[in-house]
Amino acid sequence: GELAIKEPRRTAIGLLYEMDCDIHKTDLPPLESFSKKELTIIKTMLQKQINSPKTSSAGRLFDAIASLIGLRQINRFEGQAAMELEFQINDTANNDYYVFHIKNQKNVGNSPKYLVDWKIIIQQIIKDKKNSTPINLISQKFHNTLSEIIIEIAKKVNEPKAILSGGCFQNKYLTENTVKRLKEENFLPYWHQRIPPNDGGIAVGQIASALSNREFK
Repeated sequence: GELAIKEPRRTAIGLLYEMDCDIHKTDLPPLESFSKKELTIIKTMLQKQINSPKTSSAGRLFDAIASLIGLRQINRFEGQAAMELEFQINDTANNDYYVFHIKNQKNVGNSPKYLVDWKIIIQQIIKDKKNSTPINLISQKFHNTLSEIIIEIAKKVNEPKAILSGGCFQNKYLTENTVKRLKEENFLPYWHQRIPPNDGGIAVGQIASALSNREFK
């Protein structure tokens, strides 16, 4: 549940479970941080779907990867794992990214629906981890992968303008790299200038909604 926000290792175990990994036999940092008894309890929770809600949050993906590569298992403050993952990136120019798949789903109304399969990305990251690939390179490749996914979605949607929003775009590298790649592919990117892309932006939107209501006084 919400404890996974504070403990990235729990999100990592959730991903591994969805990938059909045996969490009692897999040798990875998040699993090593739990006792065998704790892992048994967590596996039971996952199997019976007790306090194990699904999430589509990209932020949890950052958390899980930080855990999988041994960077952060428990957050001391909100967003710590994702921030530390970003801070691993150095100034080395590197355009490498992980292979990814985008699945076409049934249309929702008049709009097509696309599903990004994260499993193949996680498999490559685990392989890099086991091959002792430097953490800074894994982090940069992961961030580059997200930018390339955005590019591919933009091409599929075929709209000239792309708006970047959401808490993950507090990430300087992700934002700047995605803006650069969108421009290179002849898209017109928009990103936050004065209003924050995270919950602060939601608050401003709520105020704007309230002010537009004629009954609001």
